[in-house]
Amino acid sequence: MLYATQLRGSLAHKALSLFIITVITGSSLAPIIPGIAHAITVLPLESFGTVTINDIPNWDEEGTDSDSSTLAQAAGSGNDSASPDAGAFAKIAQGEWICREINAANREGLKLSYYWRGDSDAGSNADDGIVEYKAGSGSCTDASGWSQLQNHDMRDDASWTTQNAFNLPNSLDNTTFRLRFKANTNSSDEYFRVDGITITDSSNYAVTVNQPVSISGLTLTLTGTGEGTPYVGQLSAHDVQVNWGNSVIDNTSTTNFIDPAGGPKNFTGTWSNSITYAAAGIYTITVKLYHQTPPGAESSGDSVYSFQVNIPTPDACPQVPGTQTSGPCANDTCVQDGGTWNSSSCVMPPPPVDACPNVTGMQVAGPCLDAQCLAPNTWNVGTQQCVPPPVIDTDADTIPDSSDNCPSHANTNQLDSDNDGTGDPCDPTPNGVCPEGQTGTPPNCVTPPPPTCPEGTVGVPPACVPVVPEVCPEGTVGVPPACVPVVISCPEGQVGVFPNCVTPEPETCPEGQVGTPPNCSEPTPEVCPEGQSGTFPNCVSNEGGEEETSEPEVTETPKTSGKGIKKACGNNVDDDGDGLYDMNDPGCESKSDTSEENPIGGDVLGVATLDDTCSALITTYMHIGRTNDIEEVKKLQNFLNSELGLSLEVNGIFGEETENAVNAFQLKYKNEVLKPWSSFGLPENTPTGYVFKTTQRWINMVHCASLNIPMPELQ
Repeated sequence: MLYATQLRGSLAHKALSLFIITVITGSSLAPIIPGIAHAITVLPLESFGTVTINDIPNWDEEGTDSDSSTLAQAAGSGNDSASPDAGAFAKIAQGEWICREINAANREGLKLSYYWRGDSDAGSNADDGIVEYKAGSGSCTDASGWSQLQNHDMRDDASWTTQNAFNLPNSLDNTTFRLRFKANTNSSDEYFRVDGITITDSSNYAVTVNQPVSISGLTLTLTGTGEGTPYVGQLSAHDVQVNWGNSVIDNTSTTNFIDPAGGPKNFTGTWSNSITYAAAGIYTITVKLYHQTPPGAESSGDSVYSFQVNIPTPDACPQVPGTQTSGPCANDTCVQDGGTWNSSSCVMPPPPVDACPNVTGMQVAGPCLDAQCLAPNTWNVGTQQCVPPPVIDTDADTIPDSSDNCPSHANTNQLDSDNDGTGDPCDPTPNGVCPEGQTGTPPNCVTPPPPTCPEGTVGVPPACVPVVPEVCPEGTVGVPPACVPVVISCPEGQVGVFPNCVTPEPETCPEGQVGTPPNCSEPTPEVCPEGQSGTFPNCVSNEGGEEETSEPEVTETPKTSGKGIKKACGNNVDDDGDGLYDMNDPGCESKSDTSEENPIGGDVLGVATLDDTCSALITTYMHIGRTNDIEEVKKLQNFLNSELGLSLEVNGIFGEETENAVNAFQLKYKNEVLKPWSSFGLPENTPTGYVFKTTQRWINMVHCASLNIPMPELQ
């Protein structure tokens, strides 16, 4: 509720301007605060303030006044944009209403006007904003007896709509009734918005109160205007009555009403009145422009205006600002300000007298205690003067040492190139120093390059670490980035691309010829032995009679590879597709290498019997960079030279040449050595150079086929 000096309305036209219009708030009646408008009579313009507030002043709300469903809504955007009246407006939620009681005693020809707006969420013609009334005083919560004045389609939400003044039923003239605005919608997000609610009558009188009113202490002064267009009776019979709200009623005010001559009976003019209250408080003021001696009640032609004002507790000591915490001047700071309270005023002590007016300020010692003769000045008792210290100019450059930026060197120009407060002659760095992190002399300051680690190390100083030399990936040789794949030639006497090396079959003469290519010739036909005749082999004795002949015994000599080994046991080919090669295949000696049966017992022409008493050659794991057993390495080097036809130096050192030879062996027997590791992530055909589980096993089995070593557990 707005009290005090700034009233929200000032103009009241005839009829029900004496309202006090009241709103039902439980068991008490609260006066309305007038709005700013013309033709305000029965109900002044209601503009709902400027800020959002849950409890709408002067209006009863459905449900709880302080809830946030129906409220005075500050102007915003969209549906909540400002009405033509600006400021806040009433925002009424689904099924709720705002209501107030209207006192229209002695008022006739009532008219109602307002602004309204629907909601963009309304989607049915059943969503309505209802304006209704009920005769008599009482509760706004009555469920029946309401009569409808207007029904607005809530779908009309594009902008605010002005409801021009329309006549209220004549049955409401000179009565008290209730006015209600209600949201009859289907959804909780649909609101009925209203603002600028005004009720006027047919009065031709008007009275105003100027804003703001004047309050001085407990005295309230009112000024305003009055007019009658036209007026009734004599001009001198018109006056302004003020009911001050404290049981004091002034029937007359100071008026200056003028009726211009030569026209209709119209007047206009000013009025004023004042009162001094006995105590502070909130008072309801009623101002009435009347045209006859007031009998105490308004006549049909009077114009009445009512409002409230707050008279604050005055400052008991107006000459001293503030508030005292105790003492006779309870609202003043007299004591705190160093004064004393004398009945009705604050008496301040006299200002101190300057005993030495010729010296400004205060002295710290001596007879002139209030003279400011502070060091380095000295007080001359005899002359009663403050004597400044003698001027010292060490370098005789006319600049006193106290203000000389280089008192030890004459520098009249006070040059200070780097503005550090020290003159150039006294400044070891007259041009200044470079900022931190830079080197040189201003203005030639440079940022040094960031430190770097020494060659052969990496990182950021001081955290430098040695560079770890790169090595070529397994299967390659060289120095990164110049790495090349390991290329191993087939052993002498074999052909192909390593590891797929094979021993070529020896050339033979064409069928029917004898000899060794290219020296092939037709064989010399055999003849019958001496003493026989016929064609070999059908020879007969010349001595007469046939003798039974028999075919000569022919001994089949197994084909060999030229080294005493059958072809199928030395061609480096898995002839029967069983995953075993040459002498590692138990069935290699059978005719077609298709049987895994044990070889035929006994010696075979041109083949040495396998040694069943041999043992494993290699018993440790080895690789480059490991502390390897020298004797084991020597045995490995001898084996690789023999197996691959190499010429490694047998020195017991597992170096790059030995590692490359191991790679070659692994590729040669990739199915037996490398393939078992593929399920553990080893790429296909990728040698490792390590003499590990599968490599060690196969070296030993090649060295001694009779061992038949099982595959070790891999992990």
